[in-house]
Amino acid sequence: MRKHYRHPFLSLALSMIAVAAALGQENLPPGDNYRNETPEQRGARMAWWHGAKIGVLYRWGLFAIPAGKYGGKSVGGGPEWLMSNAKVPVAEYKQFAKQFTAAKYDPEIWASLAKETGARYLIMDVKDLDGFALFDSATTDWDAKAAACARDLVKPMAGAAQKNGLPLGFQYCQSQDWINPGGGIKEDKSWDPAQKGDFNAFFQKIALQQVRELMSNYGEIAIMWWNEGIKLSREQAVALFGTMAQAQPKILMNSRLGHYRGDFYSIGSPMPPYPLNHDWEYYTSLNEAKIVIPRMAEAVCKGGNFLLFVAPDGQGSIPPQTADRMRAFGAWLKANGEAIYDTSGGAVCFQAWGGSTQKARKGGNTLYLHVLKWPTDGILNVLGLRSVPTSASILLSGEKVAFDMGPDGVILKVPAAAPDAIDAVIKLEIDGELYADKPPASPNEKGQIVLEAPDAAITRGIPGEGIRFEFRDNHLHLAGWDKPADWVSWRFLIQEAGNFKIEAVMSSERESAFRIDIGEESVFPVVPGGGDLGKFKTVDLGEIKITAAGYNDLSLKPIGQTWKPINVRRLILTPVK
Repeated sequence: MRKHYRHPFLSLALSMIAVAAALGQENLPPGDNYRNETPEQRGARMAWWHGAKIGVLYRWGLFAIPAGKYGGKSVGGGPEWLMSNAKVPVAEYKQFAKQFTAAKYDPEIWASLAKETGARYLIMDVKDLDGFALFDSATTDWDAKAAACARDLVKPMAGAAQKNGLPLGFQYCQSQDWINPGGGIKEDKSWDPAQKGDFNAFFQKIALQQVRELMSNYGEIAIMWWNEGIKLSREQAVALFGTMAQAQPKILMNSRLGHYRGDFYSIGSPMPPYPLNHDWEYYTSLNEAKIVIPRMAEAVCKGGNFLLFVAPDGQGSIPPQTADRMRAFGAWLKANGEAIYDTSGGAVCFQAWGGSTQKARKGGNTLYLHVLKWPTDGILNVLGLRSVPTSASILLSGEKVAFDMGPDGVILKVPAAAPDAIDAVIKLEIDGELYADKPPASPNEKGQIVLEAPDAAITRGIPGEGIRFEFRDNHLHLAGWDKPADWVSWRFLIQEAGNFKIEAVMSSERESAFRIDIGEESVFPVVPGGGDLGKFKTVDLGEIKITAAGYNDLSLKPIGQTWKPINVRRLILTPVK
């Protein structure tokens, strides 16, 4: 099916339109419509974030003093989780505040280094899981003013960010708090009597008042990056949102407040396998450029932003190796930023070689191909691209690239050696509208065919009812399958016929039977009940013979009375050797 792309998320099949409707108002408190915005109003508020693409989050606090070590041993799970994972008593953990001098903390260095990294927004961790506030809070003495540093550490960062032209955001842990009595603890598994207390009292005295302080004392705040919204009631979430939005009406927030979808999803590993129907941001810890740049490119190609976590040391210094990695990341963006900033996810979907970003220009569009796996034979097949480019060139050098139109898209004749071993960008100029198809699934590097839920064609027994898409754990899945007349199908492409093992990432409450057909061949799986439609696992569905290479169709259909509702995230076909 040919499709006309004017928006980054339209690179999925038409079924994604139904997803947007299904998810449009999920998890909102009763009677609350988030901001009651028109699409135009929301677009104006989100515009700077859409163009910025890259952010840096400095995750720093009292936990940086022990730095993941306790009792002479390393404690896994990230340094911010040390107190919980090692079950450090409250009184003992509080002693670290006497060492927290922040002697080498220089907000100007932090902000300028974030800018050198290529970030266009900066987020500061102002209160983490241990409840320690890096600002001067009137609600408690468990803050930086009462620690060895004896000063508000957030105020100078607000000035440094403004000086460097970086919108400032705060990471704030609104409900999980291991020091202030009554603070939330996952599964209520406290380890020290000093943590006991009433959660609502904690919420009213600490969380709500500190959010009011943060929103009132530091100038314009661009982002509220909530963290760990456990235990919050809908009413408490509404109170936090109202306090925030009243003081900072233009502020954006992520999806972690609780009971709200937020302005954008905050997503860590794994990377979503396809674009999502809602704005999103992928976050990851800083690593070598050869690792982190491809992750960034993939996120932006799929329509997301990219947030880089950076961990200063206990005294507030950026370790030299960390700074070097930040600058290497920034150097790549300085050379290739045209293909990242102010772009949207490209019309050409993510493929074996990489993905695409795009931006409109006068009289047409520019499409940027991010080639993460350079072809060894000098031929790059851009599957699904139907618009004929007027030119193709290597972004770094301007070297022209020859191309032809093939039956499945555009074929580029590229140099033998990649111009960039990490992410080589090819720039295509296209006059007029940009057209692209989403090609059927084809074998990945393991030879597997992966059929994702949003790529399924849905046939419903009753139009508008029954099977639908739902979003959970950073993925879309087929759900609401309560009508045996509903069924789904996928088209895919294989190079060689043969036997294939079929697996599904799925969930089920009760034993269920269905059939899978490919051509004239069928299998009839029976899956055991898992007791919970929300718990996904990989299930072996048997083996099937595919008799013909080329394009094939797979259908999944219920079998009468023996079928019970299932949720399906993906099917995986693996060739049997």
